[in-house]
Amino acid sequence: CLVNRTVRSSLIELKLGRGIVDLFILDLYGEIILFFPES
Repeated sequence: CLVNRTVRSSLIELKLGRGIVDLFILDLYGEIILFFPES
């Protein structure tokens, strides 16, 4: 389930034309948001 969340975020980032590094950071950032939604 968690993977699906990160994958969706990655696809969105790809559409924005971001770099692979940004895409990797987005995956980590996405997981952090899931743990800290209030943030």
